[in-house]
Amino acid sequence: MTPGDPMKINEEPWESLREYFDSKDCNQLSLLVSIRDYGISSALHFIDGHGDKVTSLNITLSFGSAMFNNSLETSALIAQLTNALLATPNLKQLELSFTDPNQEYRIWPIQSLSEPLASLQGAFDKLERLDSLRINGIFIHPSFFLKVPKSVRNLELQCMTSPIWWREFATYPFENVENLVLYHEIGEPRWGDHPSEITDGIRFGQYPILLGSVAISTLKSFSGQGSLSGPSDILECILANNKGLEGRHSFIADWDNEVLPELESCGLILLDCLSESVIRYKKYCTWKHQQANGGTNAQLVQYFFKQCLKSLEKRVNEVYGQNYS
Repeated sequence: MTPGDPMKINEEPWESLREYFDSKDCNQLSLLVSIRDYGISSALHFIDGHGDKVTSLNITLSFGSAMFNNSLETSALIAQLTNALLATPNLKQLELSFTDPNQEYRIWPIQSLSEPLASLQGAFDKLERLDSLRINGIFIHPSFFLKVPKSVRNLELQCMTSPIWWREFATYPFENVENLVLYHEIGEPRWGDHPSEITDGIRFGQYPILLGSVAISTLKSFSGQGSLSGPSDILECILANNKGLEGRHSFIADWDNEVLPELESCGLILLDCLSESVIRYKKYCTWKHQQANGGTNAQLVQYFFKQCLKSLEKRVNEVYGQNYS
């Protein structure tokens, strides 16, 4: 199925739902719609004429490198997102998740899709009831900064970013955002080799950067995690201009010494495995077992270590594959 081809559906049960929807106004009925992969057009077909009753929308797109390599496909994706937002003007909650492509994607300048992106921004501007917005992954392009609607109070951004994105973040007021969760991953350097990706003398991959200040001033809570190569003064700027925080936050800004998540997970697996091995094999190292089976203390300790290491190696191979042994 290509982006834009609606799925074939059984209309009969949907017609029954339509009749029910018709009997209710938007104050009596609230719909949550979840869309995965290329189902945007099909979902729009489902809610045709009843989009005003959709208050929660969750769109998760998983696609390969073609979506980023082909500007036509990218433009089609943007158009579908735009249409989905225009069809659901009463949204209160919106979540957009984009999985990263598994293959390398070709560089393209964000200016090449300025018109579709402007239309998408316009669709967001019309969401006057939107209260909660969550965006995850590569949101179209690392330099695309979305000006969130003024109604949004709860905002979570887990996006791939660029210095250009951060410059816009610093100057945008986020007028009514009270709760901000911010995780960001730096866009790969190959995204920024095009001359158009230079703003105010700053190249796409030029890090670190300093924001100096931020315009947002309405925060009551701030959490998340920064990046080693992101703006080093983000926490300082947020605290300085958001008196409502009173210095309180759950944002990890200085994570030079933070353990990588993958290593943290591996460490927990190792600890669990060793704990199980100790419990399993220590019974063979008792005085009673030594008297019954012989062997010196040193031999029993050596046996204990060997069995624990074998169990550990087996567990590592099960989880991570033979290459780790």
